[in-house]
Amino acid sequence: MGHKAVWWDAMARPGDVAPGAEEAAFRASMREIATESVNLLRAALPPAATAAYPGLFSLEAGRRRPPFISADSVPVHARRLLYLLLS
Repeated sequence: MGHKAVWWDAMARPGDVAPGAEEAAFRASMREIATESVNLLRAALPPAATAAYPGLFSLEAGRRRPPFISADSVPVHARRLLYLLLS
């Protein structure tokens, strides 16, 4: 089994971000955005949903997958799960 890097460390550096300290700050900001996204998602869901699936709503779970960009990028099974949790 191969090693999977954390997405905010593995993603390509944008051309307008200089290597070194600027790149480190960029990657730190991506991690902060991921943390905030997980916290907002957890706050928006009923406590029973996050209690039933705690691993799904943690930063640890989000480390290995890139962020959701649009509804089209969310796998069907994830959309079904969210639909069930929110209904």
